[in-house]
Amino acid sequence: MIAGHPIVENCLAGYNSSIFAYGQTGAGKTFTMQGAISDDLKRGLAPRVFSYIFTRIAEEEDRAGRENLRFACRCSFLEIYNETITDLLNPASTNLAIREDIKRGCYVESLSEESVLNVDDAMALMKRGAENRRIGETKMNHESSRSHSVFTCVLESNTQEESGLNHVRFSRLNLVDLAGSERNKSSGATGEHFREACSINRSLTTLGRVIMELVEAQRDGKRAKHVPYRDSRLTFLLQDSLGGNAKTMIIANVSPTAACAHETLSTLQFASRAKYIRNKAVVNEDTRGDVAMLQREIYRLHRELDLVRNECTEPVVRENAELNAQLAEMQEEAERSRHKLDSIMGEARKNKKEASWAKQKVAELESANKALAQSYERLTEAIQDMADCNAASADVAQRLHADQLALEVSKRRELASQLSHEQAEHRQADRMCYELENVREQQQQELEAKDRRLVELAEQHAEQLEAKDSRTAKLQQQHAEQLQVKDEQMAERCQQHKLKVEAAERRAADLCQQHAKELQAKDSRVAELQQQRAEEVDALQQAQLDSMAAVLRERDSQLAALQESTSQQAAAQEVAIRSLEQKLARSEDACRTALEDNAQLVQEFENQSAKMARLRSDGDEARAGAEKQRLLLESDNQRIRQDLEDAQQRYKDAHDRCEALETDYRRVRREKLDFEQEAETRDRRQQSQIKDLDLEVSEMKLAARMLKEELDAEIVKATKYKRAFNDIDTLIMWARTPPNSARGHRANTPRYCSPWSV
Repeated sequence: MIAGHPIVENCLAGYNSSIFAYGQTGAGKTFTMQGAISDDLKRGLAPRVFSYIFTRIAEEEDRAGRENLRFACRCSFLEIYNETITDLLNPASTNLAIREDIKRGCYVESLSEESVLNVDDAMALMKRGAENRRIGETKMNHESSRSHSVFTCVLESNTQEESGLNHVRFSRLNLVDLAGSERNKSSGATGEHFREACSINRSLTTLGRVIMELVEAQRDGKRAKHVPYRDSRLTFLLQDSLGGNAKTMIIANVSPTAACAHETLSTLQFASRAKYIRNKAVVNEDTRGDVAMLQREIYRLHRELDLVRNECTEPVVRENAELNAQLAEMQEEAERSRHKLDSIMGEARKNKKEASWAKQKVAELESANKALAQSYERLTEAIQDMADCNAASADVAQRLHADQLALEVSKRRELASQLSHEQAEHRQADRMCYELENVREQQQQELEAKDRRLVELAEQHAEQLEAKDSRTAKLQQQHAEQLQVKDEQMAERCQQHKLKVEAAERRAADLCQQHAKELQAKDSRVAELQQQRAEEVDALQQAQLDSMAAVLRERDSQLAALQESTSQQAAAQEVAIRSLEQKLARSEDACRTALEDNAQLVQEFENQSAKMARLRSDGDEARAGAEKQRLLLESDNQRIRQDLEDAQQRYKDAHDRCEALETDYRRVRREKLDFEQEAETRDRRQQSQIKDLDLEVSEMKLAARMLKEELDAEIVKATKYKRAFNDIDTLIMWARTPPNSARGHRANTPRYCSPWSV
C-alpha cells in the first residue's frame, strides 16, 4: 500500500484527501480500488487503506492515552448514475440533492452515515454498498461499472491537553471509482446502455474540462475565469478534491492491449494534465470547542483566583485575630502587672510611712537616751562631788561625825529618792523599748514577708517577661516564616496563574488570528463562489442563448431553404403544367405522374410546416426552461446571499466573542493587579502591625526594666531600713542592759550605749 500510505497519514493529520481511479473500461479500476474484499491477498486499495487507518489509530491512542485522544470514524457510500445520486447503503434513498455550505463545503443531503469501529465494519459497509451498485455487460468488459462510486470516510480526532483545551480535527477521505471512459463505437452500446455511456462520457468530459481550466489557470498564475464544476454532479461533489481544500491522488489505469492504444493515450494525457494541479489543503480544526474551552478555562481561573484570594485572606484574618487576641492578652497581663506594681508601690509607700514612724520612734528613743545620759553624767558628777567632799571632810569626820552622819543620811535619802525616780523612768523606758522591740519585730517580719513577696513577684514578673519575650520572638519568627512561606506560595501561584493566563492569552490570540484567517479565507471563498456562480450563471445563460440562437438561425435557414425549394418547385411545376398542357394530349401518364409528384411535394410542404411548428414549440419550451433556470439561479443567488449574510453574522458573532474574551482577559488582568495591590497593602499592614507589636513589646520591656529598677531601689531602701532597725535593736539591747558602776567599761561602750551597761 505504498500509494495510499501518504494519503492515510495526511488524513490522520487533519487534511481532506481523495483517491481517484481513472481509465477505460476493463482497465482494472474497480479491482484496484476494491479488489476481492473477502480475500486478503487480492484486496484492493480501499481495504488496505482502512486496515492501515485503524492500525495507526490504535498506535496513536496507545501512545497518547485513550483518555487524552479519541478517534471517531463515519462512512458513507454513494453512486452517480445518469446524473442521479443514490445512497448505496440505503438504495431506497435516491435522487439526492447536492448542497453547498461554508462549513461543510459540498455535501449530499440526506446521505446516510454509519459509524465504524474497526476494519471489519468498514469492509462490511463497502461490501454491502458494492452489491447495490449498477453494473452491466459491454463488448469491452462483461462486468462494467455503469456508475461513479464515492466511498467517503469522515475521521474525527479529539485531543485533550493538560491545560484542558480540546483540539478537534476532522478530515474526509474520498475513495472514488469512476466509470469506464469508452467510445460508443467500441463498446457497442445501444438503447439504455447507450444513454448510460453518453452520461458517463459527459461527466468524464466535464472532469477533463475542469482539470484543463485549473491547469491553464495555474500555468498563467491567475484565477480561472470559469471552472465548470456544476456541469456534472461528479465534479460538483468533488470540487474540493479538484483545486480545493484536499490532497488528491489520481491512479490512471490503462490496458496493455494494442487495440486500446487510443484510450491509453487519452488516459495518460489526462493524468499528465492532472499532475499540474496544486491544491491548497489546510488542517481542518473546530475552533468553536477551543473558544468554549477557553471560556471555561477563564471561568476556572476566576474560580482559582477567588479560592487563592480566600485562602490568602482567611489565614491573614485568622492571624490578625490571633495577633489581636495575643495583643489583648499581653495588654491584660501588662494591666495586671501595672496593678501589681501599683499595689507594690502602695505597700512601699506604706512601708515608707511605717519607716518614717519608726524613725520618729528611734529619734524619740535617742532623745530619751540622751536625757538618760545627761542624768547619768549629773549623777556621776554628784557622786564625784560627794567623794571629794568626803575626802575633804575626813579630818573633821570625827568631830562632826554625828552631824555628818545625819547630813549624809539625809543626803543619801535624797539620793535614794532621786535614784528611785530615775529607776522608775528607766523602767518606763524599758517598757517603751519592749513595746518598740515588739513593734520592730512585727514590722521586721512584715518587711521580710514583703521583701520575700517582692522578690517572688520580681522573679515571677521577670520569668513572665522572659516567657513573653521568648513567646513574642517565637511568634515573630513563626509569623515571619509563615509570611515567607505564604509569600512564596503566593508568588508561585501568581506565577502559575500568570503562566496560565499568558498561555490562555496566546491560545486566544492564536485562535482569534486563526479564526480571522479562516473567516478571511471563507469570505474570499464566498466571494469566489459568488463570482464563480455569477460567471457560471452568465456563461450558462450566454451558452443557452447562443445555442438557442444557433438553433433558431439553423431553423430559419432550413425554413428559407425549404421556401426557396418550394418556390423553385412551384416554378418548375408551372413550367411542367404548361408543358403538360401542351403535351396533354400526348401523355396522360406524364400528367398523372406530375400530379402525384405535386401531391408528394404538398405533403412534404405540410410536413415541413408541422416540423417548423414543432421547432417553434421547442423554442418556446427552451425559452421557458431558460426562464425557469434563470429563476432557479436567482433563487440560488438569493440563497448564496443569505448564506453570505449568515457567514457575516457568524463572523460578527465570532468577533463579538473575541472581544468578550479580550474584555474578560482585561478584567482578569485588572483583578490580578488589584489582588497584587491588596496583597502588597496587606503585607504593609502586617509589617506595620509587627512594628507596632515590637514597639509595644519594647515599651513593656522598658516598663518592666523601670519596675525592676524601682523594685531594686525599694529593696535598697528596705535594706537601709533593716540596718536602721538592727541599730535600733542594738540600742534597745543596750537600753535593757542593767547599769554598772565600773568606770572601766565606759571606754568599750558603743556610741548609743545605755548608762546601765557600764
